Amino acid sequence: MKTNRVANLLVASILLALVSAVVKYINVSEKKQYMALINRAYEIIRHSTELEFLLTDAENCERAFLLKGDTSDLTTYRHEVAFVQHTYDTLLRLVSDNASETALLQTHIKPHIERFTSLSAKLIYEGSQSVSSETFNLRDDTTRNELKSLKAELQGLVNEEDALLKSRAASLKQITTINDIFHYSSFAMICIISGLALKALLDKEKKNQELLASLHDANKHLEENVQERTLELERKSNLAEKLNRDLQDNFEELQSFYETLHNSSKKAEDTLREMRDLYENAPTGYHSLDASGLIVRMNQTELNWLGYTHDEVVGKMHITSVLAPEEHSEYRENFASFLRQGYVRNLRHTFVRKDGSRLKILLNATAIYDNRGKYVMSRGVSYLLNNTSELTEPDKHL
Repeated sequence: MKTNRVANLLVASILLALVSAVVKYINVSEKKQYMALINRAYEIIRHSTELEFLLTDAENCERAFLLKGDTSDLTTYRHEVAFVQHTYDTLLRLVSDNASETALLQTHIKPHIERFTSLSAKLIYEGSQSVSSETFNLRDDTTRNELKSLKAELQGLVNEEDALLKSRAASLKQITTINDIFHYSSFAMICIISGLALKALLDKEKKNQELLASLHDANKHLEENVQERTLELERKSNLAEKLNRDLQDNFEELQSFYETLHNSSKKAEDTLREMRDLYENAPTGYHSLDASGLIVRMNQTELNWLGYTHDEVVGKMHITSVLAPEEHSEYRENFASFLRQGYVRNLRHTFVRKDGSRLKILLNATAIYDNRGKYVMSRGVSYLLNNTSELTEPDKHL
């Protein structure tokens, strides 16, 4: 759940950053467009003002020429008139996407400029001819009226562009404000979401550390329990081995005594019968092997475990006949060691029953030697193990 929460927070943060970037891009594009429009408005106003100044300078040069007849004034006048047409063409190009301003230039301003240009051409053509006072007054009034009308039209164009400039500046300011608000809001949201994701990660890390600590403690406790259980099992196994060894020693002694005095006393026969019954029906299995591994003795308990009869086993079957095939190699190594040292302790083996099923046993054995120290046979004690490799209930209570 924590992982999903962190993933969702990170995805939300990424999406918010992408949306913020897209909005920022759109706002920047709009800002560029408005800046271009504002710059163009400034250009229109500048060229309109420049056109007005050119017309004023041309008028002054014309008046000076008419009054003084100085041709140097006519040269300046010719230059100013040429720039009037150039400035008009520039204005027409700048307002080409504004139908109303284009119409204003072509319908109202252009005729005035054409008439002014026509009057200027006549003045330049007349050149250095003398001009009468009547002609001067007529031309001066005509030029003044034409310039007055042209300046009025230009001022209208400037006023319209100024209004557009203020409107676009206000829109640009609004876009900038909205962009800043969205930008800072997005940044704040990304910081909050990132903080929540970081907190979730830290919480998850803390929980993982707690789980690891709990797991470590549980493993430590389990190891202690396993060690205690192993020690207890070993102690019980040693105790059971001692008891069974003492029992078998007593049985051997009684059997030898019985073979010597088997007909001497009814009491001795009963005692021997009880000891044999104790041997045959003990809760553990007993068997003895000769030096070749042939089974020379096996009590009824172990025969019952394996599902065989006494006649089928004793003196006929080798121990490997009831031992799992995969353990034969291990048996040979252990048996060789047993013949050398005279005992084995806590060996785990798997016996194969007559019906093919298997049972696990724990084996302890000692060697029996004659008076000359020659090996006679083994004295083995088998304990049944359950599925958890522990002694079965009967064996636990020995």
